[in-house]
Amino acid sequence: MEVADMALADRSRTTWDSSRCHLYATASDGIYGVRVDMASERIAATSLSGVRVTGSLIPAREGYYAATGSGVVAIAGGCVKAIGGGRWMSARIDPSSGLPLMTDVSGRSFLVDDDGTEYMADPARQGEAEWRAGVELEEGERVCGAELRLRASSFDGVVEIAAGGRRRMQTVSRWRIRGPIRGVLRLKGVVCPSRPYVELRLKGRVSADMRLRSATVDVVAGGGKCV
Repeated sequence: MEVADMALADRSRTTWDSSRCHLYATASDGIYGVRVDMASERIAATSLSGVRVTGSLIPAREGYYAATGSGVVAIAGGCVKAIGGGRWMSARIDPSSGLPLMTDVSGRSFLVDDDGTEYMADPARQGEAEWRAGVELEEGERVCGAELRLRASSFDGVVEIAAGGRRRMQTVSRWRIRGPIRGVLRLKGVVCPSRPYVELRLKGRVSADMRLRSATVDVVAGGGKCV
């Protein structure tokens, strides 16, 4: 067995525990969990998967990603989970999105999201995007903020909050955004009157790797204030 790469299982540690440490290791015959006991000077390795990794371990929000001969795996909590298909030759972290950037045997690049979704990674390719979602409010309630969980290497457009009735809406807050968006877009300082219906809108020219995960609005009653 030949070890190819090792990484600290708990990357939140700033120093090693005085008695033991846990690592992940990739080898010629699979992926291992390694326990190092400093007190007894012993090392124990447990096989987590027999899949062979074709590159280095890639840090993720929780654990690591790794490219294999048949796809992508996520390694976290002592478990190995397949999250993507295809044959990958190399892998690295995309600096714009923070996601694994995988290259296949044809030289094409794909981003692989946490849920295993694959999509072409070509930030130079752009297109027009438009999205909106509405919410009905109770009497006396009003919107005072919003949050979009969004990733895009490039975004040039606007995000708006509109209020009114379903047939007649008026824009009450508007943000002009230009540049990359990485994760959470928090919109505060909304001055919105109490209306029965509110819409959150997004429109602009975006990179091909754009992904909108979720959208929420902050609602308060009466004279309440947003936290």
